[in-house]
Amino acid sequence: MTKDRKIILAICIILIIAIISIGIIPKVTKRINATKEYFEHEVYDLINEESLNLKKEQYIIAESNYDYNNFINYKDMLFEDDDLEEIENKDFDNFNYLLILVPLNTCGEDIDFDDIEINESKKKITVNMTLEASCGVCAPSYELHEIKLPKSVNEYDYSIKIKWDTKEANCDPNVAYKPVLYLYPEKQTNIKVNFAHEDYLTTTYPKFNKEWNVIANPNGDLYDSNNNYYYALYWEEKDYKKVNFNEGFYVSSSNAINFLEEKLTILGLNPKEKNEFIMYWLPILENNKHNLIYFELTENLQSDNELIITPKPDTLIRIRMHVKKVDKETDIKEQQLIKQERIGYTAVEWGGVIHN
Repeated sequence: MTKDRKIILAICIILIIAIISIGIIPKVTKRINATKEYFEHEVYDLINEESLNLKKEQYIIAESNYDYNNFINYKDMLFEDDDLEEIENKDFDNFNYLLILVPLNTCGEDIDFDDIEINESKKKITVNMTLEASCGVCAPSYELHEIKLPKSVNEYDYSIKIKWDTKEANCDPNVAYKPVLYLYPEKQTNIKVNFAHEDYLTTTYPKFNKEWNVIANPNGDLYDSNNNYYYALYWEEKDYKKVNFNEGFYVSSSNAINFLEEKLTILGLNPKEKNEFIMYWLPILENNKHNLIYFELTENLQSDNELIITPKPDTLIRIRMHVKKVDKETDIKEQQLIKQERIGYTAVEWGGVIHN
């Protein structure tokens, strides 16, 4: 190659690099921060968690009100009136909307939308989200995440992948995490709930102010004085006593489902409560691989921090599952559980403690 040609080639390479760097030639992959105009992010809370049964996220790209409403109706999602009005007034002339329905542990988990990557050559969308985990478990909740997209990005041309980054929680073994209380009166009833040791409470929802005062329905639906809906009452509790695991159960990841289904039936949980319990304890037990489990039940829990419910229920079931990770199969004296019957007006609490 002559000297002149080498110079011309070098100049061409420099020009190409310069053109790419200033964006005249589009790059294959765009990584756009969530603060950019197109990628505005909205979150809507559902108010009918009990009707859903999801173990992982579901998503679509809605290109019209018809698509958006079909996705909502697919799982009979219900929203607050203000949110529903906002959902029904989207700008589909200029944008499409990526909808991600996410199950989470409402007692403490938090989801952040980080950013989104669009690979134009491979027609792929990657959404990066962070789940901040919580200790213990409680009944599930759901969020509908909405991300505004350019009109050119649609579900027919692009595949979608959700990438999760999980931030583990630092669990305190001296705290009772995520007790939730369900109330099932035989007829609609005004119910007050209090504790012998209110000072033990660290976090509550709805906010505990000397007492909880709710209207409870036979199906378990709860409403406060402002007509806000709750499926259960939730708290965390400090100063929790130690458990020595002198008795209990050894549970491996492979038999965790059968174990929980069997024992929770004995302890008196109904199908919905068992489903919610298992959905959020199962990942913990399977991740541990080898577990020691001890059930602390109504009599002990009432002596430590009495749950005072007015009017008094005919049946009170309180369950706190203590979990300790071990390295291998371990012999332990089996805990004897007595079958619990539900008679009349019933109150049910379940939660758990994770031991290091």
